Amino acid sequence: MQSEAEHLTTADVSGTWDLEGADKGATLSMSDDGAFLAESWPANLLCAPTGAATIDDLAWDDPVTVSGTWQVGKQATSLLILMPDGEICKATWALKVWEFGEGEYRIELILDGVANPEDAKDDQVAWITKRGAE
Repeated sequence: MQSEAEHLTTADVSGTWDLEGADKGATLSMSDDGAFLAESWPANLLCAPTGAATIDDLAWDDPVTVSGTWQVGKQATSLLILMPDGEICKATWALKVWEFGEGEYRIELILDGVANPEDAKDDQVAWITKRGAE
């Protein structure tokens, strides 16, 4: 059963996360010092003015590497805020983290074109799973 991962800690977030369905090795590495590194990331996943509308639209042939800093939301403690550095991605990302069991964390990434997250279809949501959570 899944629930919002309230009261996220540095230990909950730190580690390597994998973009599900990514046979190209897209990872999100979160350091305990507040830094992140997204590698082999589809450029149209949060980094393009018009992003992917469905999982099938992800541009695996146009990968980018994005670095920056992260923090847990101050009042919404199940939110993970990623603040990219540099020119590749200019927008801050606010992503909800879910717990699927003790220590089994997944980041929910709603793709472009979804007005209400509760109405998102399966192919409009990308999941990023923390390693060791299988």
